[in-house]
Amino acid sequence: MTKKVILFLVEGPTDEDALAVIFTKLVNNHDIEFDVLHTDITADEDMTVKYIEERIDGKRTEVFTEGL
Repeated sequence: MTKKVILFLVEGPTDEDALAVIFTKLVNNHDIEFDVLHTDITADEDMTVKYIEERIDGKRTEVFTEGL
């Protein structure tokens, strides 16, 4: 059986605190994981959509490679 996971990449710990309460109640049949980035990946003026997608994909790969 495959494990189903919902992964949220959030900017800071307060984002995790606020969202965890809500989503834990909404989706109680899945594991919910938060990865706190401690940065806003969209804040840099030179940021492009491609870079943001690469950054998100990299974090997703990192989280699932390390294991949940």
